[in-house]
Amino acid sequence: MKLATLALAGIMALMVAGCASTDENRSARKSTGQTIVNENGEVTHICHTEKPTGSRIGERVCRTVEQIERDREAARAEAARMQRSSMTAPVGG
Repeated sequence: MKLATLALAGIMALMVAGCASTDENRSARKSTGQTIVNENGEVTHICHTEKPTGSRIGERVCRTVEQIERDREAARAEAARMQRSSMTAPVGG
């Protein structure tokens, strides 16, 4: 019985340690972005590494600030559209 309790405590400690390290890894991955600045000191492009699904090899993706803002606005509009469409009255009354 003591062995089972000790084993359970060890597993719980490993789970907590694993969750704690995940947040550090995420923040390290997010900080790998790079900005490209023109001669006036304005940010023109933002680059980061994306890993395609099923691959461990990342590829560098660079987009202009305008592209990022357009994509962000399109995502907001799509989210709002989906929320509006889910608020319809139930069929059959």
